[in-house]
Amino acid sequence: MPLAYYSRAATAAFWSEHWGRQSLDELLGVARASPLTGLIVGALPAEGFVFEGGCGLGQYVVLLRALGVSALGADQALAALRECRRVHRDAPLSAMDLRQLAVRSGILSAYISLGVVEHDPAGPDGIVSEAARGLRSGGVLLLSVPYWNGVRRLFAPYLVLRNR
Repeated sequence: MPLAYYSRAATAAFWSEHWGRQSLDELLGVARASPLTGLIVGALPAEGFVFEGGCGLGQYVVLLRALGVSALGADQALAALRECRRVHRDAPLSAMDLRQLAVRSGILSAYISLGVVEHDPAGPDGIVSEAARGLRSGGVLLLSVPYWNGVRRLFAPYLVLRNR
């Protein structure tokens, strides 16, 4: 699948390179300290399965499970999933297309998508529709997309340099 908003296609090589530059321990540290984590945890239902679509290295799946949440994740980046499993052998991660989830309808109490839906060149509809199909009645969808705010503009030169 081509990767929207980037000049490269979202091939296995792209995702291997992208996630290969990241550290699971570093991302877990960021997730533990992030105000976003508090917002996520505060919005989750008290029980049921929480699914992270596009989990990458799985840091939120690992973190949520450590907090007692029944979290599972999926991504198309096999190398990233393998890296998470290398460190956290029991992490429930799967490789799947987020536009065709391998879950029963209405089984999920929450679906988390952090900066994923904007990458589908067909638009977010397919991923969001599948999330809705997987969610139980009254389930929670936590969806984030990039926003070009003042903080992002301020740190953009640093991020570009760091991600080279």
